[in-house]
Amino acid sequence: MTEIEGKEEAGKLAYRDWTIWYDPPPIPIRTMDWTYSHNDYDGPPDRRYGYAGSIAECKADIDEIEQENAA
Repeated sequence: MTEIEGKEEAGKLAYRDWTIWYDPPPIPIRTMDWTYSHNDYDGPPDRRYGYAGSIAECKADIDEIEQENAA
């Protein structure tokens, strides 16, 4: 894995108050290889949990969500 910002632990990356990890689905769709979740996420469907094609895309989604919530 390339050098990335945050703390990597047991295959998971901490970014802000979020966790990002590699978990590709069994179907060949590369846009959902990485999963991200807010540390306070408790299961109901909302924007605190999602999928992306790369770590950079996860971080961009997280940054967007954080910016929306700050307003």
